[in-house]
Amino acid sequence: MVESGCLESSYSKKLESGVRIPLSPPQKRDRLGYVFMFKKILCVICLAIHMSFWSFLDAMIDNKYLDQYLLYRPFVIYNGGKHHFDIQPFVMTAHSASGDNKDESPELFEINGKYDQIKIDQALQSSGRTDTSLLRSDFRNSVNAIPWFMRGRFEAYGIGFRGEYMITDAWGIGGVLYAIHASSRMEMVQNKEALKGIVLGAGDAQELLVLNERMHQLLGVTPPLWSKTAFGDIDAYIVGKKIYDYAYKCKHIELAVKAGVLVPTAPSRSINNPASIPLGGNGHWGMYGMLDTYFLLKEDFSCGFLLQLSKRFAKTYCDRVPSGQEPTIYGAIVEQIRTDPGLTVGFAPYFTFERVRDGLGFGLGYTLVSHSGDQLPEVFKHSNNISVNTDIVERISSWKSEYVTLRAFYDCAFDCERAGASPVVSFMWDIPVNWLIAQRSYKTQGIAFIVESRF
Repeated sequence: MVESGCLESSYSKKLESGVRIPLSPPQKRDRLGYVFMFKKILCVICLAIHMSFWSFLDAMIDNKYLDQYLLYRPFVIYNGGKHHFDIQPFVMTAHSASGDNKDESPELFEINGKYDQIKIDQALQSSGRTDTSLLRSDFRNSVNAIPWFMRGRFEAYGIGFRGEYMITDAWGIGGVLYAIHASSRMEMVQNKEALKGIVLGAGDAQELLVLNERMHQLLGVTPPLWSKTAFGDIDAYIVGKKIYDYAYKCKHIELAVKAGVLVPTAPSRSINNPASIPLGGNGHWGMYGMLDTYFLLKEDFSCGFLLQLSKRFAKTYCDRVPSGQEPTIYGAIVEQIRTDPGLTVGFAPYFTFERVRDGLGFGLGYTLVSHSGDQLPEVFKHSNNISVNTDIVERISSWKSEYVTLRAFYDCAFDCERAGASPVVSFMWDIPVNWLIAQRSYKTQGIAFIVESRF
């Protein structure tokens, strides 16, 4: 299909050279008119969707489970139109996590703390859920720990919409909307190496397995299988832009400052399902600021970076917290807890090579996100005056993640004088890495197919 911008460019060149342009047959002219009208209607519909959902859904980088940068990355090419709209189906998966240090590779759910059956037994007693130990005396007296691995897998797929509409040349509005289906499952596996000398045979191993299920019943948790289909948190922002041409040794510079609000419409984590994760900010309102830069250094080479600072506000809600050293997702205390989330800082530099061959281009990026520990400012007590171990909650709630982004794209309007709504088609792959500071976060890989329009 030939774009309108390409037609005008071709016609104008032929007219200037004196070439006579023959009229198309009626059928071809009508077909071309219908196609052009359909494209205009499609652009109007996309713009209407964008304006009616100008408070788009969350894509801020403040979730340690999801690959949110997949949905909040820079637009591919900035010239050719000041408004942007794109649509992208995506998939995500994770089966491992980053540990407390670079040398540690914990299982997926062990970012919530290590699982020790003796610690669980002690937590059940200290929280008043049982009066006596469930473990045999020889288990209690002969060892200090009965560890289990908390292996698992997380998978998600969905579709995202993202847009930015400039009301004037200097400021505009925008946001992101995505729907996602996520699922995760946990498999608890006995640490056979650590249990040597403790478990004497299949009968002992089976007894520990049955006791573990009994402990979970007393804790009030369900089997660790979870799935959810939902939208993320609502993210609405305003943006102010400043453009420079041929300044500071660059052909083109765009600087954008964004300020937004996060409305907690995504479902929170189910406290009774250890495999559950939040699909947004876990019910917290929030706000953020972002600096988005773009530098066109040469004709086909550009770079830039995103710098983000976000904060979720404090909220009181029912949650699980440990009474001792048990993992937070198996916390023996269920209580109204006031949580004040820490600050989240994100930095994402990128490089783009355009028109490597015709409209084909490539991009390379790096993302680093750091979230400081959540604060529980008050000393909470259980109804039976049992102390809550808030220190482990605050420590485990801090996390850091790193990603390398590989991107290939094709600009369908590379040879047109006016891009119009001609799309840029992209393929993007986010790869989790642990080069600098990755800590206590899912190693979630993300792949997206993106169609971006500028108008």
